[in-house]
Amino acid sequence: MIKVLIADDEILVRIGLKSTIDWETEGYELVGEAQNGQEAVALFEQYDPDILMTDIKMPVMDGIELIKTLKERKPDLKCIILSHYNDFEYAQEALNSGANRYILKSDLKAENLLITLKKVSAELDQKGRGNIRPKSQIDTTEFFDDLMYNNDLKRYGSLFLGKYYVMAIGSIKKQPVDLNRDIVSAIENVAFQLKRSNSINYISKIISNKIYYLFHYQKENSNTDDLQSKKIISYLTLLRKNIRQYLDLNIMFAVSREGNSFDNVSTLYYEAIRASQDCFFDGETIVVYHTAMDSPPPLCPKLDFKMLKNYITLSDKKSMNAYINSFFNQLFHIRIKEYVEERFIDFLSFAKVIMNQLGIPQIETLLDEKLNYTSFSRLYTFNNVRSYVLSLYETIIDRYTGDSSEKYSYVMRKSIQYIKENYAQNLTLSSIAAHVEISNSYLSLLFKQETGVNLITYITNYRIEKAKELLLTSNCKIYEIAQMVGFENSYYFSKVFKEITGMTCKQYKNRME
Repeated sequence: MIKVLIADDEILVRIGLKSTIDWETEGYELVGEAQNGQEAVALFEQYDPDILMTDIKMPVMDGIELIKTLKERKPDLKCIILSHYNDFEYAQEALNSGANRYILKSDLKAENLLITLKKVSAELDQKGRGNIRPKSQIDTTEFFDDLMYNNDLKRYGSLFLGKYYVMAIGSIKKQPVDLNRDIVSAIENVAFQLKRSNSINYISKIISNKIYYLFHYQKENSNTDDLQSKKIISYLTLLRKNIRQYLDLNIMFAVSREGNSFDNVSTLYYEAIRASQDCFFDGETIVVYHTAMDSPPPLCPKLDFKMLKNYITLSDKKSMNAYINSFFNQLFHIRIKEYVEERFIDFLSFAKVIMNQLGIPQIETLLDEKLNYTSFSRLYTFNNVRSYVLSLYETIIDRYTGDSSEKYSYVMRKSIQYIKENYAQNLTLSSIAAHVEISNSYLSLLFKQETGVNLITYITNYRIEKAKELLLTSNCKIYEIAQMVGFENSYYFSKVFKEITGMTCKQYKNRME
């Protein structure tokens, strides 16, 4: 498809253009819309359009300057001017500056628009559009692939407008880790809206659960002007807040120092990677790299298998927890995430062996879920990993002693008790996690592992059980019972009740009586 970019400060014109024709059916893809020339430049860098449709008079950067700027980067870009009658002299200047056609806004009808588009499209086809990527464009996928695989980046250096660079990596907390296309698109949209309002330049790419940013900019005073660096931190802070608010996703950002040459970009990437380790250990939302992070680490401490087995044999939870906490304290001071993952796997491996040697019942959910090495990827902070291991080994001791009263870990017992005491209130994952002092993601993971159902299902089932009791022991009306067990809407309560029990409230009451 032929890619089209629209630039016009009048929102009604942009809406009109998008709705005048069926772009996709006609063979065109609208890749973006900008309300001034500066925004259009940013979108141009990101999407590499074939055709630009631009107004002449726009704030920040007008259409004539925009055409000149983009034509320098991509000489075969086709430009269509959107003009009023009183802009005719400007339209003439734009044509002299490289525009290919102009359309009067008063004549923006489907037929006229299609005729103009087909004319410039024919010119594109004659020049073999799409066979060779213009050297003036940045393919963000190729760039970040080359960056991550330590390939030569020299060919990209001349394509950036700025002299100064900052690298940032955002880690998205999401279950499961991989994001679907809709979420990726929503994140990109939130980021773009902020980018537009903050006049900040970067290229970005979302890969798995990571967002990679390379910011580039100019500044007046290379020695004292740190406004751009502060602006980047401010942008990331606002982006994180908006994504959390609108998409219910949590992101931690790791940021490099400022580099004053494109030759520094690979180093900046390493710095951001290194800073991300501190996000993991401290739970900070934004961490900036500093040289102390590169101190040579000591050797990774080793686990004592015999000691762990002995504590379990003696059912000595207190000593076992003290040993595990002491071990994690050592890892915390070393601050190498790879060490934590290695020892996490060791803890799980030792647990499997100890359970086999001591004949501890191998409950399916315990083995399949809690002893799964891939759980590490869903534990976003150091304290989550520590809590996970402590909970696992406490559960093993409970299985070994056969104490049925300790079916669940301490955190899970505390969570369930909170649900039982507050089921009539507006319970959420966040409120329960805050009560037991762990993260949302860790509670969600732990709940499914230990109970076999997710948190919301557990709460719903418990509320329905309490509703059954009230139906049989009280004369309350259905809407009153709904409110008493935590449902704000009686219709929704009745619907859920029937889905779970297979009966309406009235049928249930009549049958039980």
